[in-house]
Amino acid sequence: MTKSFERQFNSEILFSEKLRATLLAVLFLTVLFIFSMIMLLVRETILEYLESFTPVYLTMGVFGFFALRELSIRKLIDKLIRENRKVPEFVRYVTLFLETSIPTIVIVIFAFYLQSIFVLTTPVVYLYFIIIALSTLSLDYKLTLFSGFVGGVEYLLIAVYMILNQEAGGDMTLTTQQFMSIAKGFLIIAAGGASGFVAYQLRKRIFNSFKLINERNQVINLFGQQVSKEIVDELITGKTGIKSESKFVCVMFLDIEGFTPFAEKRKPEEIIDFQNKIFSFMIEIITENNGIINQILGDGIMATFGAPLSKGND
Repeated sequence: MTKSFERQFNSEILFSEKLRATLLAVLFLTVLFIFSMIMLLVRETILEYLESFTPVYLTMGVFGFFALRELSIRKLIDKLIRENRKVPEFVRYVTLFLETSIPTIVIVIFAFYLQSIFVLTTPVVYLYFIIIALSTLSLDYKLTLFSGFVGGVEYLLIAVYMILNQEAGGDMTLTTQQFMSIAKGFLIIAAGGASGFVAYQLRKRIFNSFKLINERNQVINLFGQQVSKEIVDELITGKTGIKSESKFVCVMFLDIEGFTPFAEKRKPEEIIDFQNKIFSFMIEIITENNGIINQILGDGIMATFGAPLSKGND
């Protein structure tokens, strides 16, 4: 990977991280709005299940705090982009750990007040999958796997704790819920694996695209000024590979008669202007006929027809 591509790729990662922070901020603000609507519309219903509104207020505080945090991260990333700096790897892991732990924090809050395994069925569990999916924007499969592992393990630990502390009974619904809770924990880990695979494929395709573009640019830089567009296109598309071989070609040598005594009596700028006028239309005609300019030395041109590609009329 060239240094220029590495700089560009790091810049793209920062823009991607900024987008992720924006989406997370919007997500947390949306959840905060939903909780606000619930408080306004079904306050009495909430008290039927909870002794107070404290867990709801705490949850709203958590989402409000992290929404502001994501907005602050956006500003920090803007600064890093301007300064062309990278986010330290350790900071990326810590940030992703905190973001993935948000659903865990909310579940723990409700579990403390509700003391029921049914807190594991709340819609907030689905936030794990959203946060893990957004982690693919980091373009680092290790970070995405880490996010899935953190979310899954945290959820499993809560589920096991709730199951062990649940009052014993033969309720089939309760037994089923215990099994489903454990299964959901492993699904969260699996979601991290699947998202990590997606992140890996995205990164791989970006690098492959760069490799193809780099090879194309090398061909253009090598031949672009001296070869017809048709030949360059064929070389780039790979219809004919460049390989060492012997073949019959037509070679044209061109020399301007009397150029040396002419140049001795002219100023340098006059000589250059004369060469430009002569060579420009000559090179144009050669390239139009699929020739390659091998050398331009002073007042002479060496051009080849039939190598590396032959059009049959060399």
